[in-house]
Amino acid sequence: MVEGVCGPVDSVAVGQTVFDSEALGTVYLFCASVNKALDRNHPARPPAHRGLSMAEHLAFVQPLLPGFHRRQQEVLQLLDREFPADN
Repeated sequence: MVEGVCGPVDSVAVGQTVFDSEALGTVYLFCASVNKALDRNHPARPPAHRGLSMAEHLAFVQPLLPGFHRRQQEVLQLLDREFPADN
């Protein structure tokens, strides 16, 4: 779907497609939240967190992983409901 995107109009169309689908919108938001938590230099992270050492960062992220796993399973179930596999 995104492979043929080549410009702002196409980008808006892809974005609309994603957010018109509850499952795809949920996947997008889930991926964004994981990226924000795992990327030490993400611009949305508090400034104090951007300078953490790798060990400090891992100590901060590790407690989040079970929640990410649970949420990942919920997102996968939502995708299965909205886009059932053709058997």
